[in-house]
Amino acid sequence: KYKACALMIFEAIEKACEATPLLKTSPVAAVELLDRDSIRSVEEDPDAPDYFRTLPETACVLLVEIQANDQQTMDEKEKAVRKAVESIPTIQPYTFTSDPKEYNFNWKARKGLLSSVGGLRKTGTTCLIEDVAFPVEQLAEACIALKKLFKDLEYHDAVLFGHALEGNLHLTFSQDFSTPKEVERYAKLMDGIADIVVERFGGSLKAEHGTGRNMAPYVEMEWGEAAYKIMSRLKDIFDPE
Repeated sequence: KYKACALMIFEAIEKACEATPLLKTSPVAAVELLDRDSIRSVEEDPDAPDYFRTLPETACVLLVEIQANDQQTMDEKEKAVRKAVESIPTIQPYTFTSDPKEYNFNWKARKGLLSSVGGLRKTGTTCLIEDVAFPVEQLAEACIALKKLFKDLEYHDAVLFGHALEGNLHLTFSQDFSTPKEVERYAKLMDGIADIVVERFGGSLKAEHGTGRNMAPYVEMEWGEAAYKIMSRLKDIFDPE
């Protein structure tokens, strides 16, 4: 019956990820991570707060929701959440809001990121999204590694967001496939993502979506030769064509 959300703004991804396992022990209904580039993609929205435009480049936001069937329980949950993360400072005080305009914008900012990034892409490019996961305790290092990869390969519009409580990240970016050089750049990006996820952090190349063409070449890398051979044999048996 009751629900409220807050934007906890931390000075860096490391701090936001440090807060995540603490929030997981508190009575939250959701914790969503948005990096600085995610916020930038929605800061011109008419409903966006002015401070979005002045956040430092290293900032990271956690969208935190609580829910209950009575106001007393809501108050108790808010106190518990604040207590859980009191050791990690935010850039500014945060407020749990149930105001429809503020509440709906907060979730629009998170749920609309794919369309927000897609709307900013250059004509002729394709908006892509990847779905990976890491152990929660390594989420901060993984985020930093992915952001460095995007920077090194000049994917300036790339954003990171996702379900922080499960270490699940979505990577959204635009890609030009019209020249061999761009295709090669994309290949380097996918190789880099696979290396970061599988080799460096022991994560999963797919968290909540299926393995499509982008990740198919890396199935053996993730699962090993023996498992790959079994899967290939099963495919031949049940789908011979």
